[in-house]
Amino acid sequence: MRAEVIKAEASQRLYFHAVEGRPTSKPTVGIKNESGGVVSAAAATNVTQDSVNTTVATSAAVGDRTLTLTSGTGVVVGASYLVVSTKGEREWVIARSYLSNVVTLDEPLEYAHLSGSTFASCDWYYTLQTADVASLAERMQATTSYVVGGLTYTQRVLFDVVLHTLPNPLTAAAIKAASPDLGLAEWAEQLGSDYDRQRTAAWDAVCLALRQNGRRPALVVDVEDLKVWALAELALQLQRAGVRVRRDLDPADAIEDLKENRTRERDAALGALSWYDETEDESAASDGEINPMRMDFVR
Repeated sequence: MRAEVIKAEASQRLYFHAVEGRPTSKPTVGIKNESGGVVSAAAATNVTQDSVNTTVATSAAVGDRTLTLTSGTGVVVGASYLVVSTKGEREWVIARSYLSNVVTLDEPLEYAHLSGSTFASCDWYYTLQTADVASLAERMQATTSYVVGGLTYTQRVLFDVVLHTLPNPLTAAAIKAASPDLGLAEWAEQLGSDYDRQRTAAWDAVCLALRQNGRRPALVVDVEDLKVWALAELALQLQRAGVRVRRDLDPADAIEDLKENRTRERDAALGALSWYDETEDESAASDGEINPMRMDFVR
């Protein structure tokens, strides 16, 4: 799904991640419009590189779930980091908790990491300037260039400039309120995470389906119109991943049942949007006929 940023609002961020390793110098980022015209020239001026770049202080063995760092300043719970052993073995880890330079990991280590192994973030972000988002536009391009190991790499992020973004309605609280059983269902490696990855994936699937049906997510005014559909998409994704969402059915039959339910809720949502701002001017008067029974909110 393309990122969405709000028109004329400065200080919004576009995030980047290098799978090749930590850039040896601050990356550059440039902004272009859909036709390739330069909006902001490539520069490092508005780029912020994550500061975590330290070493392992105490050797850790295969299977350990903690790393003691020389400095834990800047470590963020939930963020991913690249650990490279003194032998050059690489693995990505996710910080589950952090206290007194000791990082607890989501998963056991695959390699042994002696004292002196590196522990670094490979993330950075670009802070959008007012000129970058001055006009409504689709398929804007943020291109970053960075160097790792003497080689230059590039990445491109597409984004739309919109009047308002459509937030993901699949919060942990919303799931538990709408479907207590779904909110409680967890399996070992997801315990305690509130399905962060699955909620994001389910919402991305809803937004993709909107586009495939000729609707832009940013033009849907009330996210509540999509919540039941999104819950149905989440239930299907969880069942496919091994969570017994429908315990009363055989797993294969449960998937088919949940697919049918997802299709029903998708079709219902697409046919009953309370306000689709197709003129992108935040005025319902110019958007054609809408459902007057559902116009009970102000945005």
